Amino acid sequence: MGRYPLHDLDSIQGKALIEACQTNLSATGALALDGFIPAEATKSLVCDARQRKPLSHRMTGMFCPYSDDLSEEDDLRLLDDHPRRLKLPASHRFIAGDCIPFNNSLQQIYRDQQFIEFVASVLGIESLYPVCDALGCINILTYEPGDANGWHFDTTEFVISIMLQAATCGGQYQYIPEMRNEKDENLGAIADRMLNPDLEHGIRQITLEPGTLFLFKGKHTLHRVTRVEQGAERIVAILSYDRAPGHILSEGSKLAMYGRTS
Repeated sequence: MGRYPLHDLDSIQGKALIEACQTNLSATGALALDGFIPAEATKSLVCDARQRKPLSHRMTGMFCPYSDDLSEEDDLRLLDDHPRRLKLPASHRFIAGDCIPFNNSLQQIYRDQQFIEFVASVLGIESLYPVCDALGCINILTYEPGDANGWHFDTTEFVISIMLQAATCGGQYQYIPEMRNEKDENLGAIADRMLNPDLEHGIRQITLEPGTLFLFKGKHTLHRVTRVEQGAERIVAILSYDRAPGHILSEGSKLAMYGRTS
């Protein structure tokens, strides 16, 4: 992380970094910091992720864009074109947080106070707290050929990811920033996107190289991962934080993602 002076955010270089990150995030709805994790460290994390793959759980199915409870049943009280009744396929593997040893580099980054302060500063919030959920705090997602993740929102306001290995073909991150907000759920536009998932209008795409730190506002940003076509799988680490301490995932979401609740 030599290019990024997290150890001295009050310095001229540190303040300039934060300002540049804030400007980029505000303008595009997403922020990609390439080379945040050095190449050798990234390769080591990929090797570790592959070794832990037998501990992973494959999530596969049809899901609506809301992730608050991935196991919820179809609500027949809603109209047919309500976004909660519109589903797209998702499939990939989850390595849960409790399968990642405490001395693993991802764990160290996740709990590093300088890193947390940096992310909070970039996001413009006073405090940021690690999710106190042993399964959901850190995840490693693996997308094999044929895997994808349809349009969806996240349960936490902010999502921080680290690209470990890009897919050879496909597996692109696409997003539509500020698709909803606290005052307007924008149900009509979300339904239109679910019914026409590949309509190019409004879609933004970022190519993430290994070692890139990626921040986006996942609670309000509709996003997806396109289908991995062939070759190398896509491997990404997800670091989850929240404005307030104590955030945990619903049991339904845990069952869908990890095949267990504890």
